Amino acid sequence: MTRPMPEPEAGCCLDIRVADVGVAFAVSDDELRASLADHYQGFLHDDAEAELRIEVIVVPDLKEQPPSEELRGHPWLDVTARGDRIRVRRFDFDGEVDLATGAATLACQRRPLSVDGFLRLCFSFLLIRRGGLMLHAASIASGGRGHAFTGPSGAGKTTVCRLSGDRTVLTDETTIVRPGGRGYLVYGNPFPGELGRYGPNTSYPLASVNLLVKDRSHGVEELSRDQAVRALLQNTFLHVRDSELTLQAFDAAFAIAREVPVRRLRFAPEPSFWEVIE
Repeated sequence: MTRPMPEPEAGCCLDIRVADVGVAFAVSDDELRASLADHYQGFLHDDAEAELRIEVIVVPDLKEQPPSEELRGHPWLDVTARGDRIRVRRFDFDGEVDLATGAATLACQRRPLSVDGFLRLCFSFLLIRRGGLMLHAASIASGGRGHAFTGPSGAGKTTVCRLSGDRTVLTDETTIVRPGGRGYLVYGNPFPGELGRYGPNTSYPLASVNLLVKDRSHGVEELSRDQAVRALLQNTFLHVRDSELTLQAFDAAFAIAREVPVRRLRFAPEPSFWEVIE
């Protein structure tokens, strides 16, 4: 990064734990630290062995410029990778993470969503390195098992959450999948989408991944291994075209598709779609 980071001050740390990953923030700005504590309420955790350590400096007037003229006036994200070191820039932050050590630095505006945006990106990279994926997907727990529902924007992720009654919605937007136990686990996390609410800080065995297709009736179709891997990768948060990370993401998707049913779910906007899942 081009901006030097200050040394952490006593009492400026904030620790959270998401998907069994400890994150330690060093935030000297009292206002932002208090906002982050509120933002991540339910995921606060005193973790002495954090896997990810982020030093945060507030630059109130920070406004990063897009890397090209074509992006001016549009939402943009710039990601560059050099081995284990990945730099990420957006209009409201400039950050860098070293995947080998878990050390990260972040210059940002005084807003929790700036920190949250950087954290989501860091998680997407770290999960791939650990054999998991961050999917653009909703996930819902039912009967002690988790089910993921994925697809492009408008496919129906928020809709299936709203139609799921008293089942536990882990997330309506960003699903974290990691190896765990004898298979894979899906986690509640503090990265909400349209519903604007966090899932519980817990995990469930992943029982299925469902590629959503809106229809007039309900039905499921098992995907072939190749189709399953393609569906997982197409809906993975992978913002860098680094060859090593891309290969690791492919390996993770292949391993998940080998252990977890991945199918196409045709559904009508009715709660009865659960009858073809459970």
